[in-house]
Amino acid sequence: MRFESVNETLDYNTEASFSFCIAPSLDFDEVGEFRCGLARVRQSTVHGLGKWGYVDPEGQLRIPFKFTEAGDFVDGVALVKKGRYMYFIDKNDEAVIDVGYDEAEMFSDGLAFVRIGSTEGFVNRVGELSKTRYDEVRGFSEGFAEVFDGTRWMYIDKTMNPVIITDYEDVYPFRNGLALVEKNRKFGYIDRRGVEVVRPRYDDARLFSDGFAAVAVKSGNGLIWSYLDRSGEEAIAPQFEEAGPFKEGRAAVRMRGEFGHIDIDGIVTTKARYREAGNFSDGLAVVQYICYGYVDINGIERVPPIYFSARPFSEGIAWVETADGWGALHADSLPMRAGCLSI
Repeated sequence: MRFESVNETLDYNTEASFSFCIAPSLDFDEVGEFRCGLARVRQSTVHGLGKWGYVDPEGQLRIPFKFTEAGDFVDGVALVKKGRYMYFIDKNDEAVIDVGYDEAEMFSDGLAFVRIGSTEGFVNRVGELSKTRYDEVRGFSEGFAEVFDGTRWMYIDKTMNPVIITDYEDVYPFRNGLALVEKNRKFGYIDRRGVEVVRPRYDDARLFSDGFAAVAVKSGNGLIWSYLDRSGEEAIAPQFEEAGPFKEGRAAVRMRGEFGHIDIDGIVTTKARYREAGNFSDGLAVVQYICYGYVDINGIERVPPIYFSARPFSEGIAWVETADGWGALHADSLPMRAGCLSI
């Protein structure tokens, strides 16, 4: 089965031009990002049963529409649901682990949380299960996973043994060597030894990304956001109404009710004039006036906001929604990458 692919070039008189590698159509009612050369797509209930499958960058259906749930590929593996059970499959639609699970989460840091009946734990890529007995279990990140034993939050390592026992009300994954923690409705950060680098004093906070974390304190009826570096020192002064994570050296922020982007020095790179602004990937970020388009890292509109919806670029391709349905754009200056990327 193949969906129409076209080579019409959309030239917006910029340094880059964009082409549809998959023509817009009403065949899909939901789409995922391209990962490892494949993207998950859900067949429209108008044209099918609303099941998920996977297409390549030319619109060729590589894995048939047969899943009730489907995730993006990560390191060559995707998590899907068929019937009652969840499975891990590879790009050839072969089972990576020859077991169906009642509950499963995607692999992270080499391990995935799974449950079969009352037995639960973490499984590796060859299907070896390490059992856990906690009230709540979250995925691994940077070698640690957050678990709750009914009274305390703690971090376990890959031996399933506690390595950091805390008295916090909630804990979050490690990113860039630091973890966000919450106590008395305030947020701070700890290092891998469990030592507080930033005591819980912020009214809201985000995970570290690219060496920075957004933090907020109350101001009037709202919050004012700033950024910390990994030492816990203020890197960008409080001035934003909202603040997103840094990706590719840029972060989306809201100022005076509108969104733009800043660099790691706090300098505005995309003028704050949009209703929404997304994270950068492949050097481009989704922005919205009324409709959606893309800007580059210098804030120049490379694709003007003419689409009903838009997804981030990944492996040189982005899904956009038109009046004719979902199609996939390829940036001619960004080569489509067929290789499997780690994320």
